[in-house]
Amino acid sequence: MRPIYERVFDSVMNSRLEGEPKALAELRKELAWTYSFAVPSDEALDELAAHGPLVEIGAGTGYWAWRLQSRGVTVHAYDRTPGIPNWISVAEGSAESLSAHSGANLFLCWPPLETSMASEALDAYQGDVVLYVGERGASARTGNAEFHARLSREFSVVREIVLPRWPGFSDSLWVFRRSHGRN
Repeated sequence: MRPIYERVFDSVMNSRLEGEPKALAELRKELAWTYSFAVPSDEALDELAAHGPLVEIGAGTGYWAWRLQSRGVTVHAYDRTPGIPNWISVAEGSAESLSAHSGANLFLCWPPLETSMASEALDAYQGDVVLYVGERGASARTGNAEFHARLSREFSVVREIVLPRWPGFSDSLWVFRRSHGRN
């Protein structure tokens, strides 16, 4: 059976709420703070699992990490202010926490808009694979301009997996591989 968040998402997308922007926005906000800002898919979780172990910076409630750990993937989840409720134990930490997990790939899921969190994670990360869930382009609601510029400059897209999307959103799982020397 699929987890509750994905079932609720499917139910909402098939309901009359789809045409009610205010109600849909409120529901999305509530679910985002309880689960995650992005809805995982089996395909995305399989791709992430193939790149484990992972260190997730900005894990929030730890929903994605919980889903991955239930598949046997090692995920070290950190957040500056771990959310409550937590699906798993999310440790307090930030980009500096990457140094404790040199063999793990970096996972960022919906890094906060217009903050340096994702850029700082790229600064601290010594590995070659970045797994990023969010939006890209000029209208991205995740990360900041520096983060997106660095991804484009220093990494190549290996794969994009389109996620189940709330109306008006364009989030995907992006797999990046470092393409140039570290700057």
